[in-house]
Amino acid sequence: MKQLLIAACVCTLTATVTRAAETTMRYDTDRTRVAHEDNDRYWRDYGPNEVNFSFFGSGTVGDDTLSNVSADRVERDGKLGMGLGLSYFFHRNIGVEGWAYSESTGGDHFVDNVGGDLIGRFPIGHSGFAPYVFGGGGRQLDPVIQWTWDAGGGLEWRFTDHVGIFMDARFVWADDTKDYGLGRLGIKFGF
Repeated sequence: MKQLLIAACVCTLTATVTRAAETTMRYDTDRTRVAHEDNDRYWRDYGPNEVNFSFFGSGTVGDDTLSNVSADRVERDGKLGMGLGLSYFFHRNIGVEGWAYSESTGGDHFVDNVGGDLIGRFPIGHSGFAPYVFGGGGRQLDPVIQWTWDAGGGLEWRFTDHVGIFMDARFVWADDTKDYGLGRLGIKFGF
């Protein structure tokens, strides 16, 4: 009786393991294993239909400082700020982002700049890293009201399925003032 019970347990365990292995694999028509179902949407793959909310710190420097970069010029002429962004990726590699940031709350407007960009994202395998490029435009509200155009690039690193950090830099062409550079460092929350 004891041997029969052990044999039944071994058979049940074998059947359970075999069934579990079969349910986590997909097969094509000739029963060749092609992929694990668990990897159909691996979180580091940066899939389509993603919505990301970002919070970032920003820093701007003028065109003269960009032409002759030095720590003293950046410290003297640079401005720091904070901002928010919202992006939607309708394709794994293509998305749009809207953003707003402020460098000084003492002016006429609480928000100094608003804008939007088209983003091209290039995830690197399952590493969680995704370099990206972008371009777009916006409206500066303070200290001068003007239209702006921008282009740049950056890198995002997703360290969990819903949270990542990013860093990017852009050159901004302004209608009425000198051009400038803008850098951002922040955190993204994805849904």
